[in-house]
Amino acid sequence: MDNKKLQNMRYLFNPSNVAVVGASQNPGKLGFHVMKSLTQGGYNGEIIPINPSAQEIMGQCANKGIKGIVLITAGFKEIEDPLGAELHEQIRNIAEDAHTPVIGPNTFGMINFHAGLNSSFTPEFSRIRKGKVALVSQSGGERTWASAKLLALAIA
Repeated sequence: MDNKKLQNMRYLFNPSNVAVVGASQNPGKLGFHVMKSLTQGGYNGEIIPINPSAQEIMGQCANKGIKGIVLITAGFKEIEDPLGAELHEQIRNIAEDAHTPVIGPNTFGMINFHAGLNSSFTPEFSRIRKGKVALVSQSGGERTWASAKLLALAIA
């Protein structure tokens, strides 16, 4: 991993501001729940809600100097559709050229309790107390199970 990308990983996990592309006031949308997670989770940085009508987002992020991206949305390589795989590859190329780390696409989000950051679409996880254990999981299902267990055990 190159030095610029490694430096940007620090910004990804400890951001001073977060832009939510697709923010919504509609409780039926994931963008609503991500905003709720950030605002109720204790995040002290600037939160920038964005609900664009633009066709291109990733290139715009690279041009604006965005240092890290959590891409919750689905519909890429995992859907086994050639167009999804092509979009996935475009995102990878843009991110690589910009040295920008990306969590996702099709992710549950990311939480860093020590930074007060819950960028998932599950605000309840903000109730889990920060501690000395980290959980990194490729599976959203496993992470959800572990987080639910922590809540049930009153670790929250």
